[in-house]
Amino acid sequence: MFMNFGKKAVALLLAVGILAVSGCDEQKEPSPESSEVESVAVESDTSLTPQEQLQLLDDLDGKYKGRTFKIVTTETSLFENDAESPLGKAVSERITLIEQSLDVNVEIVEKSVSSIKEGLRKAKSEGKSYADMICAPAHAMAELAEAGLLQDVSSLPYLDLDANYVDKEQIESQSASGKLYFLSGDATLNINSATVLFYDKKLLDSVGISPADKVFSGDFTWDELLSMINSVSTSGVKADYALSEEELYYSVYKSMGGSFIKTSEDGAELCYDSTLAKTTDSICNSLFKNAAGEDGGALVNFVNGKTAFLVARLDNVVNIAKKKSEWGILPLPKLYSGSSDYNCAVSASVASLGVPTACSDSAFSGFMLNAFLAASNNGLDEGLKSTYINYYFWSNDSARVLDLTEQSLAYDLGILYSSLPAVYDVSTKFLANDRKQTLEQVDIQYFYEFWQELF
Repeated sequence: MFMNFGKKAVALLLAVGILAVSGCDEQKEPSPESSEVESVAVESDTSLTPQEQLQLLDDLDGKYKGRTFKIVTTETSLFENDAESPLGKAVSERITLIEQSLDVNVEIVEKSVSSIKEGLRKAKSEGKSYADMICAPAHAMAELAEAGLLQDVSSLPYLDLDANYVDKEQIESQSASGKLYFLSGDATLNINSATVLFYDKKLLDSVGISPADKVFSGDFTWDELLSMINSVSTSGVKADYALSEEELYYSVYKSMGGSFIKTSEDGAELCYDSTLAKTTDSICNSLFKNAAGEDGGALVNFVNGKTAFLVARLDNVVNIAKKKSEWGILPLPKLYSGSSDYNCAVSASVASLGVPTACSDSAFSGFMLNAFLAASNNGLDEGLKSTYINYYFWSNDSARVLDLTEQSLAYDLGILYSSLPAVYDVSTKFLANDRKQTLEQVDIQYFYEFWQELF
């Protein structure tokens, strides 16, 4: 339930002299309208194809020839996809390329999170192998790491995290004290877990509002969004969110440059910004106080034209496109128009890769994880973007925003590890539920003790 900091109604709390943030698939036939979108050949930073990347890898003189690499996952669609879309083809081709290039077999086993946890605990206690790689949401991987069921992948033989097919900045933002228990990126379609803002293009066009123009000029702020909402006179039209309240709050907080935990080789530093937290609460109360929310049918209301804006993860594109015409995507707004970047929070649901302690051979896991990263660059993420752009988007503005979103992905260990009490008590849950100005000293001490033990 949303709570106000004061009794006075607040438009937005941006006028109180906010301090600077601490430094601390399913395919559909393209509709006639979608033909407005040009067919886009998405290009990446490097010109090497996945096949060329794999050809450059050292196969260790066929050391693992004929071996079977077992992946246990909750995210089967990342490894098996028979759709005819560019994404479906990219998923299938990745497995085929790896098997043919390295002469190995890849086995995909689908399990629930609870089944994976139980299986890993049992295998570890019995000294048996459970899987060579795990793929599950970050919040589940965090719990596996806490239980001592995942290895530090940065120490695995043959895994080259300095290679040109690895986003070093993203790896650093997911690491702490030189350790990395799980990772996400192009290989897991991390962009799909980014929080974005869907908008009703037809409705806004009817009143002469073009939010994408504000985005590209760098002037799309929370104040500007509120102004747009107030300009739409249709009864009942407002902003809504198809997220948990906790995810909404941390997405808004991150959009304004906020951080929960910053890490380095030396450890972690809590960076909770109480002033920015107060602004976050004011924004959420101003825009979403009477919203339906995730459990109240927010997505249904949006596709039925009852709301002008919807905060949701990017992976809602297909569900929205199946039922709604003339919509678009935007990044979440900035705090100030002068801010240099937009920030799209990567949620705790982002699919992540890790290597269990109960694996057959850590070196083999490192070798194959490296191959998956190489085979994903210029492949999987490009397939996703091409599918969205050429099958689902209604305008070239959304195609441009998709590229902007990819450049604006914002990781935070306070989010990735937010399923753990020692973490959420000083980050996401604290922000969304307690609404306090200052972290409790006892929670701070507990966090640092826990973090030091984990990393």
